Amino acid sequence: MKKYVYALAAFLTLGFAACSSDDDEDNSIDTDVDVTEDVIYSFTNRNATMFQTASAEISLYKRADLAQYSAPKDLVFPVEVDVEKSTAVEGTHFSFAGEKSITVPSGKSQGSLKLNFIKKEEGKDEIVLTVKKPSDKFFLGDNASLTIKIVGEAIEVLKGTWGSCTWESSNKDYWGLSYDLSKFPSVSSEDQLTISDGGLEVNMKSDLKNYFVGNSEMKYIQEQIFRFPEDYLLKRTGFVFVLNNINANFSAQSSTIKDSRVAFAVIKDDNNEEVLEVIVYSYEPTDFLVEEYNGMKDFATEDEPAMIYYPLRYHFKRVQ
Repeated sequence: MKKYVYALAAFLTLGFAACSSDDDEDNSIDTDVDVTEDVIYSFTNRNATMFQTASAEISLYKRADLAQYSAPKDLVFPVEVDVEKSTAVEGTHFSFAGEKSITVPSGKSQGSLKLNFIKKEEGKDEIVLTVKKPSDKFFLGDNASLTIKIVGEAIEVLKGTWGSCTWESSNKDYWGLSYDLSKFPSVSSEDQLTISDGGLEVNMKSDLKNYFVGNSEMKYIQEQIFRFPEDYLLKRTGFVFVLNNINANFSAQSSTIKDSRVAFAVIKDDNNEEVLEVIVYSYEPTDFLVEEYNGMKDFATEDEPAMIYYPLRYHFKRVQ
């Protein structure tokens, strides 16, 4: 009988030990999932422009149907500078902000890295990047390389006199769907502004003078991607500056002069002519969109003012 009890006890002991061992194994399951299908990797764009910074982005697609591929784990793609095709020199004209690789995070289909501007030198202003595959399951797509043109400081692109102001048509139409446009600021073809190393000089004839109340210093903050309610698929990279002579109320009746962020971007119109897009998104309106402002002001931050989701876009044509 004793032998039976001892044997049973030994069996139960082994059983509990086995369960404990199994539990340990469950707690240390390898969550690193392998890529099991063929994937196309490619730079999202063939060309980019470097001002203070530039970004290099890659996208992943399923080879079978070209649908976006979501990474099952963090995927790292080494990036190299093609020194034979590049005229700019790493460490002299530009630098990488971090590792020379692009990580596509788990669950995502895109990843990017950042490069920083050092200096511009005539004839040495192009960077050509290539990207390597992490395993044999990956196949290079159409954009095998990315060429980045070094422009330099953002203000160099914006410099000049701009006039013939218009309210960007799709932005105006969008607000006109739900709001009384007569309460919004008017614009005039006689509105004019000049950007130089000395800052912003304004000569506004319309209601824009109630926002741009006088000449301002321009303090560069950052490049920022903007999206707009009238066309959320549109991604606009704007140069954000702090202007020190702005009436945040955008009103002739009330005035709050304060440092405010304004974004600028140079784009091309249908005639391939340069247009300066001025994006007003840091304002505290008292004559229009008042309810919207009151609903958002408690959530505002320095980087995301209350009206960032209610931007007003104005276009100026280059005069000189």
